[in-house]
Amino acid sequence: YYVRTTGGGAFINQLYNGVACQNCNVTTSGGTLVAVAAGATTSNINFSLTTGGRISGTITNAAGGAPIQNVSAQIFNASGVGLGQFNSNASGVYTTPGLPAGTYYVRTQNSLNFVNQLHSGIECPLNGCVPTLGAPVTVPLGVTAANTNLALSGRGPLSVRVWNGYEPGGDVVFMTGTKAPKTVALREAGRATLVAQREAL
Repeated sequence: YYVRTTGGGAFINQLYNGVACQNCNVTTSGGTLVAVAAGATTSNINFSLTTGGRISGTITNAAGGAPIQNVSAQIFNASGVGLGQFNSNASGVYTTPGLPAGTYYVRTQNSLNFVNQLHSGIECPLNGCVPTLGAPVTVPLGVTAANTNLALSGRGPLSVRVWNGYEPGGDVVFMTGTKAPKTVALREAGRATLVAQREAL
């Protein structure tokens, strides 16, 4: 078996034996296997956790500054590898558990009709946006990188008129070029109202 800690608070979680493990793959991250025999207890599988650094901030509505609850703050390392996501509370505050010293990136994820964002202030309406394009957050051991805040804007209303043929009850397929004005507008808005018009023959 592999053994790891979870919920370490300010401490850096570990994979036995002594491997830092924040959302790591337990089978490929260099952990030590623990042999367990039927009817026996394998003892002395101990952990000595180190206090890490943390990232904390407040997620707010850019229109008025009200805090937004239940927005996920996704954390990525310097290579863009995801290390987990941490929800904002009723005050809009999110806080990571302990992290090894290093450079990190923060991106929001939500289903609350706000445009997601990379820290600091870069809108990210598509899930595929590259997290390392955001502003880096430097995290030393034992220190919280506070005020890593994100102010999210509401999605703009956008209607796209479709002049192509449409049969009621069927699927709508919207095709346009990757750099077409409609595509750019859709990406910026994050969502759209699709208006289908079928002209009389």
